[in-house]
Amino acid sequence: AIHDDSDLSCHSGDPPWVRVKCCVASAACKRAARVRLNCGRHSPQRRRTPPTKCATEAAMGYIDAHSHIWDQDFDRYPILPEYDPAAIRPITFTPQELFAHCQPCGVDRVVLIQMSYYGFDNSYMLDAIARWPETFRGVAVIDHSQADVAEEMARLREGGVRGFRVQPGGADPVDWLEDGEWRRFLGIAGELDMAVCPLIDPEYLPAVGRAAHAFPDTTFVIDHLGRVGCGRPMEQQDIASLCALGYCPVSYTHLTLPTIYTV
Repeated sequence: AIHDDSDLSCHSGDPPWVRVKCCVASAACKRAARVRLNCGRHSPQRRRTPPTKCATEAAMGYIDAHSHIWDQDFDRYPILPEYDPAAIRPITFTPQELFAHCQPCGVDRVVLIQMSYYGFDNSYMLDAIARWPETFRGVAVIDHSQADVAEEMARLREGGVRGFRVQPGGADPVDWLEDGEWRRFLGIAGELDMAVCPLIDPEYLPAVGRAAHAFPDTTFVIDHLGRVGCGRPMEQQDIASLCALGYCPVSYTHLTLPTIYTV
């Protein structure tokens, strides 16, 4: 399990596989913190300060960097045809249900990740952000190849989106981010200060590293530790590919695989 930088012995002279920036709060999450009432960022020291010692710090709360929400109103928010409504469990996980879990723990800001049921239709997430703008920011899913992708990305940013979940869709792991449409998308994300959040298996990680060096103004947030060890043995080479991203200009990873890792 990767707990923090101290577990990794992160020194400048170490090889790449021991230099990774492991960040529980994603780049999108930290941007959300800056937006909300100029609250600034949480430092490790601030999080460890007992709330009773500082009312201002206590009021800032914590940030959930990765949550999904969905509803059973399939007429207003239709799901993709490949999903069977009867098989969705739980049938809903609405913002109110999320609050029932997170607020008692002191979590008052959340980065919403577009639920796969909805595909490219980010409406439910956007409506939640609009209703609770001081609580939510979002990571959307869009078609990176659409002709008006720049306008769509800018529109979503206005609606509170701060990043985009991307997947290779069966493309070649070696060069999946190197075609013209992907490069256009990555460049726009950097210009808009929006994170790119790959949901990928380990064999796709080296291509992300090359893209991160080619687009140093673009923030990359690797979902779920690049799924290292997910559904297959945890290989040293896969760990090395993930940790090598520590040399990239702006790269983070979510520590969010509780069924596989203890963090």
